[in-house]
Amino acid sequence: KHLHLLRSGLADLGIRMTDLHAKDHVFWVEGQTEELVMPALLRWACPEVAAGTAVLRVERTGTFSKKKGIEPAEVAQIYERLSNSSALVPPMVCILLDGESLTEAKRKEIETTSNGKLRFLDRRMLENYLLHPFAIQAALSELGLGVEIKVIEASLAKALGTNNFVGVDAASALQTSFTELSESKLEFRKTRDVPAMIEWILANDSDYLMPLRECLRKSFDLKG
Repeated sequence: KHLHLLRSGLADLGIRMTDLHAKDHVFWVEGQTEELVMPALLRWACPEVAAGTAVLRVERTGTFSKKKGIEPAEVAQIYERLSNSSALVPPMVCILLDGESLTEAKRKEIETTSNGKLRFLDRRMLENYLLHPFAIQAALSELGLGVEIKVIEASLAKALGTNNFVGVDAASALQTSFTELSESKLEFRKTRDVPAMIEWILANDSDYLMPLRECLRKSFDLKG
């Protein structure tokens, strides 16, 4: 009966028991794209824990907003209780969410009230770490569009305006650039284009992702 309830509880979150097989812990992430790309990022950034980590996306991340009537710490406790409910479910590392427009002080407050189980990217969203003109060129190339790098740099600069890479809505900036560069034939699609961009950066300019590496290692409480 307990196993049946456990399977049911996992199914409610879109998780299969096989997702957790032979894993040491669960690393919860923001959404589908993060679930797709995080294993490769962990192999690069946190090789000592990557193989033993199941990466799963949280459902309905809007529930983490206090405006919805649920304290972030309470939601973190729901996922932690799931991890503690059975030896068949590995313990939770943390839930890593977009920084969004939260101030650094607010992020730290939430991290503290959740006992470190809720963590945030140091930038607004994953795309904020990926605003690399050559990676954008590679993603466009995979879609059959060849664009000179200086044209991409100009489009990206225009889309970003005076904002820095930390707080800008990078997804919107990429959408604007993709639309402009393709003369409205293509749109930026996160689940398709972010993996292509990350693959290019990891293969060609991994130092560009060092701020993200630092954030991921901090999430696992790893040194160095």
